[in-house]
Amino acid sequence: MKLTSRILVLLISFLGLVYPVVRFVMRDSSYQNWQQWFFESQTLYTVRLTLGLTLISLMLSALIAIPMALWLDQTRTLFARWVRKFLEVFWVFPSFVYVFLVLAVLKLFRVEDIFSLRSVVFAWVLAGVPFIVVTLLTGLRDLDVREREAIQSLGANFWDMLRYFFLPKLKRVIASSFLHQSWLYLTSFSLVVLLSGGPPRETLEVGIYTATRLGHVNYAHALALSLWQILFVLIIRVGLKLLMRSEVKKEIEQVGIEWFSGSSQSYSKKILIGVGGLALSVLFLLPAELRDALITGVTLSGWVSCGVISYALLVYLTGWRGLAEAGAWISPMVLSLAWWSAYGFDYSPILLCFGIQVVLLAPWASRILYPLLDRSRKLEQEALQSIGAHPLRSWLWVEWPRLKQNVFWLAGVIFGLSLAEVSTVILFSRGGFEPLSVWIQNQLMRFQLDQAFYGTLLLMAVSMGAILWVRRDHEAR
Repeated sequence: MKLTSRILVLLISFLGLVYPVVRFVMRDSSYQNWQQWFFESQTLYTVRLTLGLTLISLMLSALIAIPMALWLDQTRTLFARWVRKFLEVFWVFPSFVYVFLVLAVLKLFRVEDIFSLRSVVFAWVLAGVPFIVVTLLTGLRDLDVREREAIQSLGANFWDMLRYFFLPKLKRVIASSFLHQSWLYLTSFSLVVLLSGGPPRETLEVGIYTATRLGHVNYAHALALSLWQILFVLIIRVGLKLLMRSEVKKEIEQVGIEWFSGSSQSYSKKILIGVGGLALSVLFLLPAELRDALITGVTLSGWVSCGVISYALLVYLTGWRGLAEAGAWISPMVLSLAWWSAYGFDYSPILLCFGIQVVLLAPWASRILYPLLDRSRKLEQEALQSIGAHPLRSWLWVEWPRLKQNVFWLAGVIFGLSLAEVSTVILFSRGGFEPLSVWIQNQLMRFQLDQAFYGTLLLMAVSMGAILWVRRDHEAR
């Protein structure tokens, strides 16, 4: 069983990551002058712009998120509770929501230059603050209340508490959340495409796309940008690895466990059934183009959700956990371009997009599932097996009741992430294959804002509905 699992995992890793990336990098005639592009002025301009926007966004996010997290942690009012719940939902919204919010705010304040890098920073901060706040709140819950009260009893004010208690205690959690957020900024695609105004105001992720799509294919330039992208992502991954090996390893892991298995509220099954029935009714009223895009997106996301969890469990059986994290060191657009270069359109687009997303989303599943699987109740399983129970049946009786709620929740989150994903799909979108996320982006780029807005609402309803459905009986359990 273990040997078979290892063979399958090695095959998937080779076909899904090693082969396409190596073939992309080693492409013969197309890359004779890629070294010139690596330090070419246009490439270096894109690198500097990407790093500058990322650092500015992180600084602004820190100035907002850290005080907000401290205030929410120490405030017990009804308003503060509602803000916490809002942030927990807000950070998982698809990028198109932030696009509409930014456009609405800028138009409200009568800003003339809407499509600019300033809008990109605004959208990044809007998307980043909720994630950082939620992560910090999880870390704040683990602090020693008695130590905090002792410092306050000595007359420490807010700034003293921030300097001598909160920042020293939370420095690793803050660093972890900021590294994760910088990865999201570096690999941001849709927000930059839709709000920057186009080349040359583009980040690395967008530059890789435009190097292959704007009327020509410049693989040398795309490779140079991809190598810069890989370098920065690797630096982030090494930083996170060093944090995970520190003395607070379990605390950082617990952030992920609590966030995904934690405080979602129970929702009435009757309400969800009613909403589901209404959604099915609306489905028949949608325009054919939008309905086809929705069905394509839901089909892809459903398969991806099952594939990611299955692959993560398969890797766990092999004992080679690092393979599940392999997709975390490469950006979505770089891997998509590598698959596009290696496999082209020889296979079904939905199959290619499925493979890319499984590799990229496997780290999400591994970070949540593996700490839970490590808590396996082996003694109880062995006791059942000693009286004749099959190992699989003993696992289903002992472990599955403990794990299934978290697995369902994770499946819903992966479904939502896949449904809103654009970078891994847009290169393969052609003919009848146009998932909902790509359809929305195409409408926005054609300035069909009404259609894009309705498509975004539909995407949000489906993704959030999936998450609520899998969590519908949380309190009952």
